[in-house]
Amino acid sequence: EKTFDVTIVGAGLTGLLTAFVLSRTNLNIALVDKSDFASSRSLSIDFRTTAIAEGSKIFFEEIGLWEKIGFYTEPIEKIKVFDRRNTNKIEFVNPDENSCLGYNIENKIIKKILIDEISLNQKIKLFKESEIRNVDMNNSQAICYLNKFNIKSKLIIAADGKNSLIRKILKTKIFSKNYNHKALVINLNHKKNHNNTAYELFFNSGPLAILPMKKIIPKKFSS
Repeated sequence: EKTFDVTIVGAGLTGLLTAFVLSRTNLNIALVDKSDFASSRSLSIDFRTTAIAEGSKIFFEEIGLWEKIGFYTEPIEKIKVFDRRNTNKIEFVNPDENSCLGYNIENKIIKKILIDEISLNQKIKLFKESEIRNVDMNNSQAICYLNKFNIKSKLIIAADGKNSLIRKILKTKIFSKNYNHKALVINLNHKKNHNNTAYELFFNSGPLAILPMKKIIPKKFSS
């Protein structure tokens, strides 16, 4: 049985960032995930991106992370919104000339940087390919029963996604609604300059969002 102050379940963006931030305290942290989340293969198959708002950028600056990821982001300087017709439009810009509306970055880049940072942190212990079987909680502690050992802590943070196993084990009530819609995400290259502009197009058939991305990504972050 291993003892920590905090157990974080799930090593996606939320879990990794939470572990990174909490490591700035005196807490001892266990980060648990059922996959080998730090492997190059696991990182390379994630083609999703994250749009970081200006306020979040300030937070990243305060925790010393922006200086590591800022180079790999693509600034969003304008957002153009069209509703059904070309005449129904509005344009957003940040009135502060030194700031943008947001910054777009590939998830695998943030993950790689976070994993490199927390792997060197003695306050964080990584448990890869460790699947949780059950959870037992009382007023003073929580115990995670894994496939090979148990982890005891004062707090569990469930960062294991929308189909959270922790939520199911603890029978946390949720509300869900099926909208009978599907979303399609595509990364594409084109010849024209995107001019750091994002578009939000609202059609009768559904919405379309287009975000600018950085064109050249270093090999260490590519698949």
